[in-house]
Amino acid sequence: MALIACPECARDVSDAAASCPHCGHPLLTRRATPAAAVNKGAGTLTKILLLVFGVFGFLFILSVAGSPRRAGMPTATTTGTAIDRSPAMQAKRLKIINGLIKDRVFHKTAMPDKIPSVWVAPGFYDLSFDDKQSFVSVVYAYYFPTNSGDNYLLIKDSRSGNIVGSFNSQTGLKMD
Repeated sequence: MALIACPECARDVSDAAASCPHCGHPLLTRRATPAAAVNKGAGTLTKILLLVFGVFGFLFILSVAGSPRRAGMPTATTTGTAIDRSPAMQAKRLKIINGLIKDRVFHKTAMPDKIPSVWVAPGFYDLSFDDKQSFVSVVYAYYFPTNSGDNYLLIKDSRSGNIVGSFNSQTGLKMD
């Protein structure tokens, strides 16, 4: 405990005192009591719980509203049909792909050796099969002008580089 000066009478008072014992002036600069420390901890716990619920809420919204199937994006499942490759639609697809990279569902997409590939991050494995198929179909539609049965997209693990699946318009998503 330290001594502080009372703001009213300027006499020495313990910093743990609620009021000055000499003049009765309430002291506002008390040290935090154990009860105050518990309340401060409860505030931190509340913030952590709000953050956790916020993250889960965001992931839920992403899975419902961000899913290409639910957002009106073509899912590349009808063989032989043309895919809308207008600049506006490609921009929407790229925005979804970049969002999935930011959310660590995908690591990257590229077209090495003229075969489009998507490298999936650990978050991909936590998705439902339908969401995986929807998200991968956005990458497929981004790279291919038509839903030809000959076109396929490789799915690779971002950590190992191994092929973990593929997607084409005839068979849909196949995971190894």
